Amino acid sequence: MGDAPAGPAGTEKIETTKDLGRALDVMVYVYNCSEQMDYQSLEIFIKDYHQQMHEDVLMNSIVVSVQVKTIQDAIRDRKQRFNFMGTEISLNQNVGLFITMNPGYAGRTELPGNLKALFRPCAMVLPDIEMICEIILVTSGFKDGKLLSCKFITLYNLFVGSALRRADPNRPEREFLMRALRHFNIPKIVHNNLPIFMSSLGDLFPALDVPCKRDLKFEEEVKRAALDLKLQYKDVFILKVVQLKELFEVHNSVFIVGNAGTGKSQIWKTLNQMYINHKRRSVAIDLDPKAVTNNELFGFINPATREWKDGLFSTIMRDLANMTHDGPKRIVLDGDIDPMWIESLNTVMDDNKVLTLASNERIPLNPTMRLLFEISHLRTAASAIVSRAGSLYINPQDLGWKPQVATWIESRPIQSERANLQILFDKYLPTCIEMLKSNHFKKTTPLVDENCPPDCANELYEQYFVWACIWPMGASLFQDQLTDHRVEFSRWWTLEFKAVKFPTTANTTAFDYYIDPETKKIELWSKNVPKFELDPDVPLQAALVPTRETVRVRYWMGYPVMLVGGAGSGKTVIVNDKLHSLNNELWTVANVPFNYYTSSEMLQSILEKPLEHDLNMPEIDKYYTVQAHTVLRQYLDNKHWYDRQKLTLRDIHNCQYVACMNPTARNFTTDSRIQRYFAVFAISFPGQDSLQTIYNSILSQHLPASPNAPFTQAVQRYAPQLVDGALAVHQRIAATFLPTAIKFHYIFNLRDLSNIFQSILFATGECVKTTKDLVRLYVHEAEIVY
Repeated sequence: MGDAPAGPAGTEKIETTKDLGRALDVMVYVYNCSEQMDYQSLEIFIKDYHQQMHEDVLMNSIVVSVQVKTIQDAIRDRKQRFNFMGTEISLNQNVGLFITMNPGYAGRTELPGNLKALFRPCAMVLPDIEMICEIILVTSGFKDGKLLSCKFITLYNLFVGSALRRADPNRPEREFLMRALRHFNIPKIVHNNLPIFMSSLGDLFPALDVPCKRDLKFEEEVKRAALDLKLQYKDVFILKVVQLKELFEVHNSVFIVGNAGTGKSQIWKTLNQMYINHKRRSVAIDLDPKAVTNNELFGFINPATREWKDGLFSTIMRDLANMTHDGPKRIVLDGDIDPMWIESLNTVMDDNKVLTLASNERIPLNPTMRLLFEISHLRTAASAIVSRAGSLYINPQDLGWKPQVATWIESRPIQSERANLQILFDKYLPTCIEMLKSNHFKKTTPLVDENCPPDCANELYEQYFVWACIWPMGASLFQDQLTDHRVEFSRWWTLEFKAVKFPTTANTTAFDYYIDPETKKIELWSKNVPKFELDPDVPLQAALVPTRETVRVRYWMGYPVMLVGGAGSGKTVIVNDKLHSLNNELWTVANVPFNYYTSSEMLQSILEKPLEHDLNMPEIDKYYTVQAHTVLRQYLDNKHWYDRQKLTLRDIHNCQYVACMNPTARNFTTDSRIQRYFAVFAISFPGQDSLQTIYNSILSQHLPASPNAPFTQAVQRYAPQLVDGALAVHQRIAATFLPTAIKFHYIFNLRDLSNIFQSILFATGECVKTTKDLVRLYVHEAEIVY
């Protein structure tokens, strides 16, 4: 009847089953059992097979025990026809069902005991790779196959270079093997481990230095494609494009792995552009598999109506398979790897090259089609998946920041400006980046610098550059209980770079200054603080009293920004104040707070509008992905997402996103691949001077203008003393009553102060006639709040 071979990846379970079918001269059907499959899907498949096929079939499948037992009983009784789930069908006595399993892998479930008992267990172990390697070498024309296979297995356990041997038959075998090992392993090796690999290779092939084989004509075409995309064609970038092209020639699927901003997308886009330049009608369709559910990705059968609903991936793959031209076709899966969805691609990534759906449809991966996985890590991928694909690792050191800077500088229209900017970047940026790394400061996404007049002097260029450099480097630095890192950064800057001097004092930092667009002079932000006007109809918690901190943050909010700060630090108030100041005829604003249950589907239903998010609140799944973020990143990366009903691409234009997050609540970090699109600003709690300004401004406007009865002059004059006392009490309470595991609610912030003063604003001059009455009112409200 069949058996159940089980073992780790690379033990040739499916290949052994297929070899058995080949030896018996029978057809082998490989069926990938995804979570969309149920017992009714299997029933339809078996019925269709018995009605349409007249030869033996081996099926790789996980089936329901009742259905398997029915077939086994019919074979045991040697029936020609039998009743299968209510339908009488014919029976081939030589039919067999096989199950292949990787025990213990993520995304896999163990077979139930009643089903496991119906199959003969078969443990699979790793084959003799050295013997296999020797056979491959000998059949490819190598004379010293046995010796070379020992060297090969010592370094690596996979050989993929016989085609290169046929292409270069005159090269000595030792040189060729060394080149093949180096050629096919370097793309996947991390930068820090590359010297170790080269040292091991040198030990195996001493005194042997084989030059790399290069296709100079192809490299020139890649350079032309990079120029068409307005990219920098550094040698290492060209090498990565060449390596990707070679991996596509060997593998059906390729992982391109690297951190955010290392150039992964531009590498495959450059290769795609090169094919387009050759009039090859190259097609590349991107999709984030984590932005939709598994059912929406591969399709599902409605359990009530048994109707099939197609999925995004199945639709895209079917459309590409139906294209008749011979141009390259790529499906770019740009998102985190999750065993729950990538397991459904097992039969696509291995030698079967077919997508099996729960509807029993089988979509082939034709020779012109490839899968490209653009990911930041492989920590959630099972070894069975990794072994089926090629890997191209992009090290952060491969490109660095200089190509991005060079591309931006080239976009500037004036030659003198480009020359000045290049000098300034080389002067300031390397030192700043090294300082931030050495002090373990949080890295930020660079801001767009303030435009400098094109005809100004070199000194003014440097002044603008320094101002634009200080903010992206230091804007995300926090103030903790011991150190204000933004103050420390300002001190370091003034000591390190002295060409542009900010008139800092003991109470000011470089962040307290800006360049006046009219006079071109360095001025304090405090000069731009507008006068606060108290609106009695607006709750105090929603009112924004302008300070130099709020003014400078609002200045940069013309760009995508992410405000990061603790609860009650004023993030949402600052954002709402900025959004409410926009022209309603030109802007539509929607405020969408994220919570634990926010999913990608819920977010996408309202993503037609610009949003302000509490970014780090949604749930992280067990594979370290926040689904709601995937939809947002798909738009930020590609300016589109997919319609979940029509399964069509929907382009989105003219949207800008502002994000807020509390780094001490829920998820402590966000994915760097989405964070890099925002300029990060650390919103610290206002200092003592700012708090005095805020609450003195509120009381000084409320006390003389009480709607029912004004307060006495004595009460009005006492307001600053009340504010000072309230701030001192708040600071003492916050320092004394610290949160613990039991008293976790001991969190005191600006909201508590605002609640106290909000209650004071409800009082009138009729109730508070003396300063003692005002103090009693404060004590009463403070006891309630604290």
